[in-house]
Amino acid sequence: MKFDLAWEPAVHAEPLTAQPGGRCILIGFSVRETSGTTAATFQLINGQDSRGIEVVGVQLNPSGAARDWYGPQGIRMEVGVFPVVTGSLAGSFYLWRGEP
Repeated sequence: MKFDLAWEPAVHAEPLTAQPGGRCILIGFSVRETSGTTAATFQLINGQDSRGIEVVGVQLNPSGAARDWYGPQGIRMEVGVFPVVTGSLAGSFYLWRGEP
């Protein structure tokens, strides 16, 4: 399957609470733990809920941060992106939406 991304000039930044449905390409993420006192976890699921396939899983120490960039090919998300967060996190994940 080939994605034509030429028409899409920019990557969309989605908040960690967003649950964008439909096919897209995960290009990256950036997260940080905000409480400063407890660990946190962050998962991106290829699916419409937490029963989908985990594509990204990150565990952060207090005040920790993580980021990753998968471009330009990225990770194809066939169903959509469902973020699962435990603890206190702030950040975004970055998507390209295109026609397969």
